[in-house]
Amino acid sequence: MLQITLPKALGVASRITFDAAVDGLACGPPLPARLPGAANGLPRLVAVVGRQNERENGSRCRMGTSSDDVTGRLTGEQALRIVQQLSRRGGEIGEAVRAEAMDVLTGVDRDETAEEVFCALDALDVEDCWDRSGRSRDGYTSPDEAAAEMIEAELQPFCDQLERYQELDMIEQQSAYCMGVIRGLYRFERESESEFRDWSVDIPAECARDLLDQWLERNREEARIDAMHDFIREHCPEWAKSLVEK
Repeated sequence: MLQITLPKALGVASRITFDAAVDGLACGPPLPARLPGAANGLPRLVAVVGRQNERENGSRCRMGTSSDDVTGRLTGEQALRIVQQLSRRGGEIGEAVRAEAMDVLTGVDRDETAEEVFCALDALDVEDCWDRSGRSRDGYTSPDEAAAEMIEAELQPFCDQLERYQELDMIEQQSAYCMGVIRGLYRFERESESEFRDWSVDIPAECARDLLDQWLERNREEARIDAMHDFIREHCPEWAKSLVEK
């Protein structure tokens, strides 16, 4: 069975404040090249701080383009580094960063998350799968094993985001995000017309099963589990028997 590897939890017993969480990210593992939500969330944080800075200083930053244009071109890693630095300033700028950050973190859109997962998987190239399969110094890799490795790599940033919600004790947001990831996997299996999908039969369902099992290990509240199962029955009906009716 395919295993989706989540980073080891930090083991913090009490709720982590946002300031501590932002500082902690700077000490964590390197960020993935493609961070879910970073394209919209983190640059938006920087843009908000930029506008606040303009109000405080009474002048605009002259860089040949507007501050919004600049922040829109930042990578997720660059935006995160700027947010980390500005959040430590304190005052109105720090408050603006923290308020906007909490808005980004709490505003989980299941459909948007599902779309991000679907697009990430739908963009996988079958030729990359073929290139990874075959004999090598490590032995033989079948096409379905290569496909599983590729899907797992694409899902890892989403699993990392689930771990961040766990560390922040944002259980409701974690549950909504998990629903979105499972829905995105389901959509890929049912809707994708890519040739790669033909080489990854059953893998999305296995990933969803592993993801759900890991979520269930951390969520014991009956009402929350019922809500997750109801979501799967409604939005992933073909998987309900395997994921819910155990």
